[in-house]
Amino acid sequence: MKLHHLLPLLLFACTPLEPDEGEPTLTGLVVTDEGGGVFRLDVDASDESKWVLFDLGARAVGAQDAWDLGFKRFLVKTNGGASGEGGVRVAAMANTAFGDLDRAPSTGWVEDIEKEDVDSEKPDEILEADIAHAFNQPNDASENGWYDYDPTDHTLSPAPVVFVVQARDGRFYEVAFERYYDDAGSPAILTLRFAEIDGPEATGLEVDATSGWTYLKIGAGVVAAAPDSLDWDVGFSRTVLRTNGGTSGPGNGGAAWSEVDFAAADEVPTIGFVVDEELPVPGPPGSGTISANRVLGEWYDYDPVTHVVSPKDRALLVRGADGSSYGKLQILSYADGVHRVLFVRTSAVPATVRRTVDASDAEAWVHFSLRTGEVVETASASADGHWDVAFSRTRVRTNGGTSGDGDAAAIEIAAPIDTVTAAPAEGYAMDEALPLPGPPGSGTYSGNPVLAAWYDYDPHTHAIAARDVTFVIRTADGSFAKLAIEAFDDGVYTFAIAYAGPNGSTF
Repeated sequence: MKLHHLLPLLLFACTPLEPDEGEPTLTGLVVTDEGGGVFRLDVDASDESKWVLFDLGARAVGAQDAWDLGFKRFLVKTNGGASGEGGVRVAAMANTAFGDLDRAPSTGWVEDIEKEDVDSEKPDEILEADIAHAFNQPNDASENGWYDYDPTDHTLSPAPVVFVVQARDGRFYEVAFERYYDDAGSPAILTLRFAEIDGPEATGLEVDATSGWTYLKIGAGVVAAAPDSLDWDVGFSRTVLRTNGGTSGPGNGGAAWSEVDFAAADEVPTIGFVVDEELPVPGPPGSGTISANRVLGEWYDYDPVTHVVSPKDRALLVRGADGSSYGKLQILSYADGVHRVLFVRTSAVPATVRRTVDASDAEAWVHFSLRTGEVVETASASADGHWDVAFSRTRVRTNGGTSGDGDAAAIEIAAPIDTVTAAPAEGYAMDEALPLPGPPGSGTYSGNPVLAAWYDYDPHTHAIAARDVTFVIRTADGSFAKLAIEAFDDGVYTFAIAYAGPNGSTF
């Protein structure tokens, strides 16, 4: 081996380096389509101070918030666990050849973990890093993860392992390392092959909810968790289901029905998730209430003659306690408190949807949630945090300022809704007393001064036409949505909306 190649090897073998927060990334990678769904990935990871990020789904350089794998020298990180919020996880298939896998395994998954969580018996080179990356954790074929290390000449060679990666979009890939050196012998010039494969066999997970609450977490299955923690996403107690949000937990959890079947629900909209509330206990009237999720409560049909509970053949969507992770749930069977379920990670996007609202009654307000995409029935609007915007004829208000106890406010952007990609950081107006539409002296109403300008009025024809603008609305809970009023017919609105999610500000 040439001396100028040996020195870097000696350095990284002794002192693996980890990146600082916010480090820039390299773009040193090339993807080659080899046909048959197989791709070759060549990565220049030789700069030991920077990561090369890769997006498996796009087969391209990853962005800071859109990546699956990261490479730096011999380290391979994933956008999951201690290294990211993408939920990426890895399973090592020892002594397996690339191309032999038909589908992903159902067990054996690991994520990147913090150093203090690493088993003290694992190799020193793992413990020296701040994070034990999934690819660098020991497996049945190699104590170093993806590579074997020769201490006599300080060289690396790929271990006889094929890895299965569940990417942040929920899809599964087999990944095999082929070399660590280029033809000239330079280190950290990696070559890998990857191909998409089917997910695990849908045998289901057993959830015993016969006594007390049993909790599941997206990507982890059944977990031991305190009910007031963020460590769980959905809870089961016999036929009652709850999410970690609303009245049931401290998180931003929620649930929604899927518009497609379970297999097709790989990417779902962020809008439509309902938070938990106090609901009637299943049973005869007067049985009391329980904190639960009304969407998840519709998972079954009940036969009052045979008392048989039968799961509906529909997919349920769960938003995790962190407000950013999403899972799809289907209950396959139920027997006396024991469920068999499919519960896997999915991804969500702030898709634009359209709604029609009849606000033709000048004496009433129609309250609407931009988070669920539904009309909200409320007995005390000013104190109800479930609605975000309300309509009465041409008048519009938000749940904030003089109209409600929420944090809602609005800002106008002079652009079509599809071109608005982010919520502004400031400039929002809350509700105040505004003049009623009509001649001077007609009185005032509580409304939003920005949204009051949603239309143009022709005094000759008395026609009302929606302006071609977009309103970004801070919702009652402080999250963000965008709205564009597209048509108005004698009090009936048609508008387009998109919701960024509890923690989001981009569309």
